[in-house]
Amino acid sequence: MANVAITSQPFFWAAVNDRSHAPNRVFEQSARYGIDQGFSIPVHDPGSAFGSLHLPCVEGDPDFDRIVQSNMFLIKAIGTIAHQYRPIEASQEELLSLSPREIEFLHWLALGKNYQEIGLIMNITERTVKFYAKKITEKMGCTNVKQAMVKAIRHNIF
Repeated sequence: MANVAITSQPFFWAAVNDRSHAPNRVFEQSARYGIDQGFSIPVHDPGSAFGSLHLPCVEGDPDFDRIVQSNMFLIKAIGTIAHQYRPIEASQEELLSLSPREIEFLHWLALGKNYQEIGLIMNITERTVKFYAKKITEKMGCTNVKQAMVKAIRHNIF
């Protein structure tokens, strides 16, 4: 479902299943089993990974939209829970490979310090602070330093 990758909002399949454009394999496979309507809830990882929860419905059920709408609060709550408890793929080796200075950098970043302040506190240049940010992001397999900080917090690194 390509739409899951570009939105964080739940959606009805009918809103994205324009059959006049290129066919969608998920919709084609679902139709083979008599499923022609559904509702999807995107679940995104802080990085670039994503997944989704799907509520499919058999062809021609006139009550499907009403049932989904009347249970929207519960459906969104399930989506929120799925998002909060998605598997975290950090290996201990990634986290253990951080040097004490890199861990100190993450600590100050988590306390809300900017790069200039971190440089003054750690007695290093702002350029070195940026170098730490880049190396930590690479070591931890993150897309940015904020994601690395969250990952470190979740794993009680500091």
